[in-house]
Amino acid sequence: MTMTIEKIEFPRRETKQSKSKKALTIDSDDEPVVSAGKPDQGIALLQVDKSSEPEQLQNIDKSSATLEATEVSNETIAAIQTAFENHLIEDGKGSATIASYTGDIQGFIQWLKEKKLPFDGKLTRLSITSYRKHLQEANYRINTINKKINSLHSFNHFLIAAGYCQEMVVHPKRDKIKVANGSEAEVVVFSEDEVERLLFFLENKEQVALRDKTLVYILLYAGLRVGELVNLKIQDLDLLTMSLKVVGKGGKYREVPLKPEVAEIIKTYMESDRKDSPYAKSCQLLVTQRSEKMDSDTVNKILKKLGTSLNMTIFPHKFRHTFCTRLIKKGVDLTTVAKLAGHASIQTTASYYINTSREDKQEAVGLL
Repeated sequence: MTMTIEKIEFPRRETKQSKSKKALTIDSDDEPVVSAGKPDQGIALLQVDKSSEPEQLQNIDKSSATLEATEVSNETIAAIQTAFENHLIEDGKGSATIASYTGDIQGFIQWLKEKKLPFDGKLTRLSITSYRKHLQEANYRINTINKKINSLHSFNHFLIAAGYCQEMVVHPKRDKIKVANGSEAEVVVFSEDEVERLLFFLENKEQVALRDKTLVYILLYAGLRVGELVNLKIQDLDLLTMSLKVVGKGGKYREVPLKPEVAEIIKTYMESDRKDSPYAKSCQLLVTQRSEKMDSDTVNKILKKLGTSLNMTIFPHKFRHTFCTRLIKKGVDLTTVAKLAGHASIQTTASYYINTSREDKQEAVGLL
């Protein structure tokens, strides 16, 4: 009788070191080896702490991502605005036009931000119509609203060319506010009596500097924009032919004849007050005691001071409106007025100055 004795294997005694190794050993291809022994208390605490980590890290990551997205968004907006400004420069637009367009776009983007509608380079039809409604409710003038529509139209073209936007959503013919003929807002002009009072006051040498008298005469009798006035250079003046070469909007040149008395006042200013100025060698026609070039703010301050003395409202563009209106009332044709004013289209001249005044309308009704 043959007996088979099976080999009995007894489990090996595990040491603390072997337990530790089994508990911490993880192979790249296998699942973690779980020890039959009780885990070390320190490791257990570490695992408990890690169990709460994912939620905390997730919250931190979310806030960081939000902050990063905001920063990227702001950088993107700034980059788009800078690119648009460069586009206008390359397109030959004048500094005043560029400032106007970029200012309008900045206002639009700021409005979107206040509405919590972040700008991402795309325009929507809803945003355009809502913005126009906002401008109307805020009592912006019709001409101002229509100017902003033009700016947005130009911006829309740029965004399409740059690949940010795929379609035109700004349509000037549809979006501009239209008014009936004869109902347009009247331009503000000086009456003939006010012009006379102003000219008499300018003769007072104790109260009015010759430089200030000179700039008023140029504004009144040449119809310049304030930006054109402060940018006048000596080389733009021809006292022999009595004319000014003016750089207008879009860098366009035009020639404006001068009345003999205006040319004489300019000549006197250049040979006296300006000659004694610290900036006598400046190429600019109008200088100050502190700068080689007068700026628009200084012009406004000078005119405001004159207005206070005469109890009149005086600002630069009022002279331009007066210049054009007086020419038309004296029978000068619209084409000539448009050329002297530097208007790109005769329609611009007509829309501003062909309308009758409120007094004219009242007088006409009184004839019935």
